[in-house]
Amino acid sequence: PLTKTHKCPLLGKRQLADGAVGVCAAKVSEAEVMVEAGIENVLITSPVVTKEKIERVIAIAKKSPGAAIVVDQPQNVRDFDEAARAAGIKLSVLIDLNVGNDRTGIVPGQPALDLAEAIPGSSSLKFMGVQAYAGHLQHLRGFEYRRQASETAMGRAAEFKQKLEKAGFEVPILTGGGTGTYNIDSEVEGVTDTQ
Repeated sequence: PLTKTHKCPLLGKRQLADGAVGVCAAKVSEAEVMVEAGIENVLITSPVVTKEKIERVIAIAKKSPGAAIVVDQPQNVRDFDEAARAAGIKLSVLIDLNVGNDRTGIVPGQPALDLAEAIPGSSSLKFMGVQAYAGHLQHLRGFEYRRQASETAMGRAAEFKQKLEKAGFEVPILTGGGTGTYNIDSEVEGVTDTQ
């Protein structure tokens, strides 16, 4: 679950106690707070690209090997690989797919497959799966309309996950969804957790 609404480590720990496998943070600063409080599995859901913030992510990952990031560009993969190698750590990485939000992410298809192939080819990155956040669907009016739109978006992500698996990738995580679609996305085959 995302912690961006409460930004409170105590509530994050309660989410873990209630069965969450980790928590999500939208920003590096939010992830720092969670890790500082002892929460180990934190996924930063927005691509991080500046040198200063990449260094902060590496510091988080040194404290918490369960930390993970998303990437949507080849240069981002190279930058994180270089920083993780210099720090002597292995960093968990997910591909950030654009399933219609048009804010971040790479469109499912050959460029996304190429991006996925670059991660295992890196010496200090570990491929963990796919993020497909469809924030534009969270507040659509009418449950049936929202359900159809979300099933289409997450279906594209699930198809991409299958393509990765056919190409020989292990894809332990397909994460996405949100408050407005949690009860829809959790029914999509292949989705492993809901944000």
